Order: sequence, then structure tokens, then C-alpha cells
Amino acid sequence: SDVNDIVNVTNEAFLADTFFKKPEYHKRFTLDDVKGMINARESFFLLAIDSEDSTRTKVVGSIFVVLDYDWKPAYKSEVGNPKVIRLRLTGRFSAVSVVDRCTRRGIGKKLVAAAEAYAVEYATDMMEKERRHRAEDVFGDPTMHIDTRLNVYMEMGVINARIDLFPWYQKQGYVKLHKLPVDKEIERICSDDWKHICCILMRKELLIDDF
Repeated sequence: SDVNDIVNVTNEAFLADTFFKKPEYHKRFTLDDVKGMINARESFFLLAIDSEDSTRTKVVGSIFVVLDYDWKPAYKSEVGNPKVIRLRLTGRFSAVSVVDRCTRRGIGKKLVAAAEAYAVEYATDMMEKERRHRAEDVFGDPTMHIDTRLNVYMEMGVINARIDLFPWYQKQGYVKLHKLPVDKEIERICSDDWKHICCILMRKELLIDDF
């Protein structure tokens, strides 16, 4: 099943992180972890499939994505104005994983790009549905002009001990923002020699309408 494949692919890829983890946390996910993540609101895995080799697991890569959005107006003057729609959507991805035999084939980059494309498409579709609702259902005029502005971002936290990952993400347009607050999960899994580890937030602007 996909759940089993995600667990196997991710746990293999995240062996690269074992140098700073306690032995009991060398595996990144359990089956229950993945099932819970899939069932959470606005969250999903995207998979990379190898259709050429039928003798091995076809899922060779995965990425986990969560979408968060709000409809808050940009200015006080816009509050309560049905002719104005402001939508800000932020995607957050994690657990980018590719099996060892398929590394250096651009699969990780394609997974990130797919997550970005999905976030933009999802936000654009949400905005269009809301615009149509306002014009047709609220004003009763499909030709009514509705002032719409949409901002879409993608973010992820990168462990500062994985210095090799920062250039990889920067080449894809991500920039470092700031250190994230101390994460209890990181504190729990890190070995005593790596208690100083933290996550750095990186972000990419995918679609900006300036508000």
C-alpha cells in the first residue's frame, strides 16, 4: 500500500539524519504516523513513482505537504466589503525523501516543484470559487468586478545540522528567514551531543499580488 511505501521510502532516506539522533529515533515514521498525517486536515503526501522497474517498489520518493490559509483583508477599509477578496495561502512541506538507488536524478526537486504547483493551483481554485460566489450569489451579477488579490508561499524548516540542504533549497528559490522556536520533538530525538540543534525557517514566494 502507499502507506507502507511512504514509511519505507522515508525511513531509508532519513538514515542521513542518524548522526544527530538517538538510536531509538533513527526511523522517521511509523505506519501510525503516516496514517495520522494523511487523515489530518488539508494535508497530503505526493509520491514519485518509478514505472520502469517492475521488480522493485514503485514508490521511489515522497513529500508531505500541509496547506494553511486565511481570508483576512489587508486594510481596515476592506473589512466587510464583499467586493474585495484577499487570500493568503502558505504551504509547508517536510520529509522530502528519495530512495538511495534513485538519488541524483532530480526527483527531490520534482517533488518540491509538484508541491509548489499544487499549492498555487489549490489557492487559485479557492479564489475563483469565492469570486464567482460573490458575483453570482451575493450580487446576482456574474459580470460584477470583484477585487481579488492572492498571495501564495511555500515554507519548510531545515535542521541546521544538515548544512548540505541549505544550498539545495536556495537553488530552488528558498531564502532563510529565522530560527524557529525550540521544538520539543527535536529535543526528544536528538542525542546528548546535539542538543544545540534547531530548525531554520526557509520560504519561497510562489504567487504575490502585493497586499
